[in-house]
Amino acid sequence: FLKGRFTMERSFVNAIKELGKVKLMMLTGQFMNDATVPVDLFMVGEVNRSKLETLLHKFKEQFGFDIRFTVIPISEFNYRREITDKFLFSILNSRKVVVFDELHSLNKLT
Repeated sequence: FLKGRFTMERSFVNAIKELGKVKLMMLTGQFMNDATVPVDLFMVGEVNRSKLETLLHKFKEQFGFDIRFTVIPISEFNYRREITDKFLFSILNSRKVVVFDELHSLNKLT
């Protein structure tokens, strides 16, 4: 079961990478069995939102839940981090899988 889910998540991540220039990507929320986190997929960068929504709808059937997501540009991420934004830090402090972090932003949080 876990191997099948891991394979699904890997194909999901690879498909998202093709939608734009994503610099930070985290799976959290329902991917980590934690419905208290406001999103399941958090990304920093630029993506084609309509293609992303189509992709998420496709994977909804495979994962068995609606994938709640947030995509913000790098400038907004940096600003929110500087002001200790409650929404951003609720995501950063949650259980998560950092798929990749080309910003090396998580090293700068402490």
